[in-house]
Amino acid sequence: MHINEDWINSSFLSWIRPRQWEWHATINSTQERAIELAKRGAPHGTFVGADEQTSGRGRDGRVWQSPSEHGLYVSWIVRPDACSQWMPWMQMIAAAALCGAIRTLAKESTRLSLILKWPNDLFVGNRKIGGILVDSLLNHHEVEYAIIGVGISIHHQASDFPMEMRDKTTSWVRLGVEPPQREVLLAACHEELMKVMNRFYASANVDVEAMRHYIKQSMPRMPINLPFRTREGIVMATPLDLDTSMRLLIEKENGSRFWIEPNGSLIAWE
Repeated sequence: MHINEDWINSSFLSWIRPRQWEWHATINSTQERAIELAKRGAPHGTFVGADEQTSGRGRDGRVWQSPSEHGLYVSWIVRPDACSQWMPWMQMIAAAALCGAIRTLAKESTRLSLILKWPNDLFVGNRKIGGILVDSLLNHHEVEYAIIGVGISIHHQASDFPMEMRDKTTSWVRLGVEPPQREVLLAACHEELMKVMNRFYASANVDVEAMRHYIKQSMPRMPINLPFRTREGIVMATPLDLDTSMRLLIEKENGSRFWIEPNGSLIAWE
């Protein structure tokens, strides 16, 4: 289904004020369009979505596969009051929010056991089903705006991904799980994302321990070997803990433990 103005106006999102959203059949990138709107003064909570992206992007310039009506491709504009030092946490907070929203929709399915993989990916088992990208404009210690881009694979088949990614990715359909309607998933994600942004970023006084606790609820609770990108390359390890400096404690298969710093550095655990 093409999400359009008629659906927005008659749906869970009907309370959104006019001009606070755009939906495109095809667009180069929802992220780039949201940045344009933010520069023009679009308010907090505005979102840009599309059925298809021709130049969707992920972290570090990687391409996000966005075939028409196969997934949810949306970018939100947020204008936090928190100072810029808390921006690195935003991608994890956003990922945890979406993880919670999707878990609620899929609560009856044991095959969609969604987890947050540090710092910004959504996984089922050891395969990626979604990702979050955050761009921001900082003015000294203040945040002018942040753009939270989201891509979630719903109807993607293995053939929709490059050969080298097919055994590293998944989707609702590939898992054999009844997929949600995209408009229902959009409403759930919007509601949860706005709720957590207002909870954690509506004040200059950020409760970092509360953020850490919220994020940890979406991290794996059982041992699972996951790929982590570090300055030493891809490291396969089990995530164990997250500290208030946003460092992730991991355990490699040989039992050695390390902290992954936000910049990707590995530091031996003591």
